[in-house]
Amino acid sequence: MKCCRRSSSSFSKPCTATTFFVSYSSFLLALSSLLRPSTALVNLRAKSFSFTFLDAPARFAVPVRGSGVCGALHTADPIDACSTLPSNRTAVGRGGGSAHSDFILIVRGVCSFENKVRIAQDAGYQAAIIYDDQEKGSLYSMIGDSTGIYIHAVFVSKMAVLAAFLFARNCRLLRHGAHKRPPSMNRQAVELLPSFTFKSSYVNSKRMAETCAICLEDYRDGERLRVLPCLHDFHAVCVDSWLTKWGTFCPICKHEMSSGE
Repeated sequence: MKCCRRSSSSFSKPCTATTFFVSYSSFLLALSSLLRPSTALVNLRAKSFSFTFLDAPARFAVPVRGSGVCGALHTADPIDACSTLPSNRTAVGRGGGSAHSDFILIVRGVCSFENKVRIAQDAGYQAAIIYDDQEKGSLYSMIGDSTGIYIHAVFVSKMAVLAAFLFARNCRLLRHGAHKRPPSMNRQAVELLPSFTFKSSYVNSKRMAETCAICLEDYRDGERLRVLPCLHDFHAVCVDSWLTKWGTFCPICKHEMSSGE
């Protein structure tokens, strides 16, 4: 793996070069350490595509050493990871030396960076990838108490995550290139799935996310949301497009649904 780096005086910890690979069912993320203090670089790539952007390692998390660690990237539920996450027991335990780990993608906000990382660690993940909830050019240096924390954590921009999702979606489409079209649901079947009009009061009264995991935009009052059988909710326009064009499964938990055809 070829690592690039960009010098900066903003961060005092050794940087991590983070490389996204795309597998058939999930993202694969490799974290590799560099020797000099600097910001990190994220390299999203496949055989014929490469895209590089910055990330910032958390000051309170464990730095990546040696040749790095590789793992599958999951989306947090709830997306802000400010409350207990479902247990992920496929991950190795403390100090594990497995070549494969599980990383979790979390949105910034609502609670502290440290709290998010501790919750991710308690759920069994080896790294927390926290992305910005706003369109900003600069990255935050995540500060917190390192006591009891033994996983990796980095901060990335919102644009980086959008690029990753778009890249994975296109790769999934290419994977099904031998077929006339990728597996999808017909629009009539999608319209039968339950939907409702979002109100901000629902977030406090019901166990639901505040952000659409497809477009990564916060829900707004009056917007139409659709709920899948797995109980994950999305903007109706986003998930309808997903199910009719790109796949027959939930973008978060990969729950498969019949196409109805």
